[in-house]
Amino acid sequence: MQVPGPTRPPRDEAEDSATDTHCLAVSGTTNFVCIPARTAGDETVGIRLSHLLERTGIQAHCVSLASNLEMIDQLATDKPGVIFISALQPFGLTYARKLYSQIKARLPGVPILLGLWNFTGDLASVLARMGPGMRGLLITEIGKPLVRPVRLEEV
Repeated sequence: MQVPGPTRPPRDEAEDSATDTHCLAVSGTTNFVCIPARTAGDETVGIRLSHLLERTGIQAHCVSLASNLEMIDQLATDKPGVIFISALQPFGLTYARKLYSQIKARLPGVPILLGLWNFTGDLASVLARMGPGMRGLLITEIGKPLVRPVRLEEV
Protein backbone atom coordinates (compact mmCIF):
# COMPACT_ATOMS: atom_id res chain seq x y z
CA MET A 1 0.00 0.00 0.00
CA GLN A 2 1.23 3.50 -0.70
CA VAL A 3 0.41 6.69 1.17
CA PRO A 4 -0.60 9.49 -1.14
CA GLY A 5 0.92 12.91 -1.14
CA PRO A 6 0.61 16.39 -2.39
CA THR A 7 -1.43 17.00 -5.48
CA ARG A 8 -2.26 20.32 -7.00
CA PRO A 9 -2.18 21.39 -10.62
CA PRO A 10 0.97 23.44 -11.18
CA ARG A 11 0.31 27.16 -11.63
CA ASP A 12 3.86 28.28 -12.19
CA GLU A 13 7.40 26.89 -12.11
CA ALA A 14 8.00 27.75 -8.43
CA GLU A 15 4.79 26.14 -7.27
CA ASP A 16 5.37 23.16 -9.57
CA SER A 17 8.65 22.47 -7.77
CA ALA A 18 6.79 22.63 -4.46
CA THR A 19 4.50 19.79 -5.46
CA ASP A 20 7.02 17.21 -6.68
CA THR A 21 6.36 13.78 -5.20
CA HIS A 22 8.66 11.16 -3.76
CA CYS A 23 7.71 7.53 -3.10
CA LEU A 24 7.21 5.79 0.21
CA ALA A 25 6.10 2.18 0.33
CA VAL A 26 3.92 1.84 3.42
CA SER A 27 2.54 -1.39 4.79
CA GLY A 28 0.16 -2.04 7.66
CA THR A 29 3.21 -2.59 9.86
CA THR A 30 4.69 0.87 9.18
CA ASN A 31 4.35 2.96 12.34
CA PHE A 32 2.97 6.28 11.11
CA VAL A 33 3.04 8.89 13.90
CA CYS A 34 1.40 12.32 13.73
CA ILE A 35 2.70 15.10 15.94
CA PRO A 36 1.03 18.48 16.52
CA ALA A 37 3.13 21.53 15.71
CA ARG A 38 1.86 23.64 18.60
CA THR A 39 -1.87 23.82 19.34
CA ALA A 40 -4.85 21.63 20.23
CA GLY A 41 -6.17 22.35 16.72
CA ASP A 42 -2.98 20.87 15.23
CA GLU A 43 -3.47 17.82 17.45
CA THR A 44 -7.12 17.45 16.45
CA VAL A 45 -6.25 17.40 12.74
CA GLY A 46 -3.40 14.96 13.48
CA ILE A 47 -5.84 12.64 15.25
CA ARG A 48 -8.21 12.86 12.29
CA LEU A 49 -5.41 12.00 9.88
CA SER A 50 -4.37 9.06 12.07
CA HIS A 51 -7.92 7.72 11.97
CA LEU A 52 -8.09 8.12 8.19
CA LEU A 53 -4.79 6.26 7.78
CA GLU A 54 -5.95 3.47 10.10
CA ARG A 55 -9.04 3.02 7.93
CA THR A 56 -6.75 2.23 5.01
CA GLY A 57 -4.88 -0.37 7.05
CA ILE A 58 -1.88 1.76 8.01
CA GLN A 59 -0.81 1.66 11.66
CA ALA A 60 -1.07 5.26 12.88
CA HIS A 61 -1.54 7.35 15.99
CA CYS A 62 -1.08 10.94 17.14
CA VAL A 63 1.30 12.01 19.90
CA SER A 64 -0.48 14.04 22.58
CA LEU A 65 0.26 17.75 22.67
CA ALA A 66 3.09 18.60 25.07
CA SER A 67 6.39 20.48 24.95
CA ASN A 68 8.53 19.80 21.88
CA LEU A 69 11.05 17.92 24.02
CA GLU A 70 8.36 15.67 25.51
CA MET A 71 6.75 14.98 22.12
CA ILE A 72 10.12 14.17 20.52
CA ASP A 73 10.95 11.86 23.44
CA GLN A 74 7.65 10.11 22.74
CA LEU A 75 8.54 9.83 19.05
CA ALA A 76 11.88 8.25 19.95
CA THR A 77 10.04 5.73 22.13
CA ASP A 78 7.44 4.99 19.43
CA LYS A 79 10.13 4.29 16.78
CA PRO A 80 8.06 5.67 13.89
CA GLY A 81 8.54 4.61 10.28
CA VAL A 82 7.10 7.97 9.16
CA ILE A 83 6.48 11.18 11.11
CA PHE A 84 3.74 13.59 10.09
CA ILE A 85 3.81 17.12 11.55
CA SER A 86 0.30 18.58 11.69
CA ALA A 87 0.07 22.40 11.53
CA LEU A 88 -2.79 24.86 11.02
CA GLN A 89 -2.57 28.45 9.78
CA PRO A 90 -1.72 31.16 10.57
CA PHE A 91 1.21 30.35 12.89
CA GLY A 92 1.60 26.63 12.25
CA LEU A 93 4.47 27.02 9.81
CA THR A 94 6.70 28.81 12.32
CA TYR A 95 6.23 26.12 14.95
CA ALA A 96 6.37 23.30 12.40
CA ARG A 97 9.72 24.52 11.08
CA LYS A 98 11.23 24.51 14.59
CA LEU A 99 9.74 21.10 15.38
CA TYR A 100 10.96 19.71 12.03
CA SER A 101 14.54 20.81 12.80
CA GLN A 102 14.41 19.31 16.28
CA ILE A 103 13.00 15.99 15.04
CA LYS A 104 15.57 15.78 12.20
CA ALA A 105 18.37 16.30 14.73
CA ARG A 106 17.05 13.60 17.09
CA LEU A 107 15.70 11.08 14.53
CA PRO A 108 17.70 11.77 11.36
CA GLY A 109 16.76 8.64 9.41
CA VAL A 110 12.99 8.94 9.75
CA PRO A 111 11.00 10.50 6.86
CA ILE A 112 9.00 13.56 7.91
CA LEU A 113 5.89 14.84 6.14
CA LEU A 114 4.40 18.25 6.87
CA GLY A 115 0.68 18.95 6.80
CA LEU A 116 -0.02 22.68 6.51
CA TRP A 117 -3.77 22.29 6.53
CA ASN A 118 -5.76 24.57 4.23
CA PHE A 119 -2.62 26.57 3.50
CA THR A 120 -3.31 29.40 1.07
CA GLY A 121 0.12 31.05 0.93
CA ASP A 122 3.08 30.72 -1.41
CA LEU A 123 4.35 27.11 -1.39
CA ALA A 124 7.69 28.12 -2.93
CA SER A 125 8.40 30.46 0.01
CA VAL A 126 7.46 27.71 2.45
CA LEU A 127 9.99 25.40 0.81
CA ALA A 128 12.62 28.11 0.94
CA ARG A 129 12.00 28.49 4.68
CA MET A 130 11.80 24.75 5.42
CA GLY A 131 14.76 23.74 3.26
CA PRO A 132 15.20 21.52 0.22
CA GLY A 133 14.60 18.34 2.24
CA MET A 134 10.89 19.17 2.40
CA ARG A 135 10.42 19.30 -1.35
CA GLY A 136 7.45 17.11 -2.23
CA LEU A 137 6.75 16.31 1.42
CA LEU A 138 4.29 19.12 2.01
CA ILE A 139 0.55 18.41 2.08
CA THR A 140 -2.05 21.16 2.35
CA GLU A 141 -5.37 19.28 2.37
CA ILE A 142 -6.24 16.45 4.72
CA GLY A 143 -7.96 14.38 2.03
CA LYS A 144 -4.88 14.46 -0.22
CA PRO A 145 -2.70 12.10 1.81
CA LEU A 146 -5.23 9.38 1.12
CA VAL A 147 -5.43 9.99 -2.62
CA ARG A 148 -1.90 9.92 -4.14
CA PRO A 149 1.40 8.29 -3.22
CA VAL A 150 4.13 10.25 -1.52
CA ARG A 151 7.58 9.19 -2.66
CA LEU A 152 10.29 9.52 -0.05
CA GLU A 153 13.14 7.52 -1.57
CA GLU A 154 15.23 10.67 -2.07
CA VAL A 155 14.83 11.90 1.53
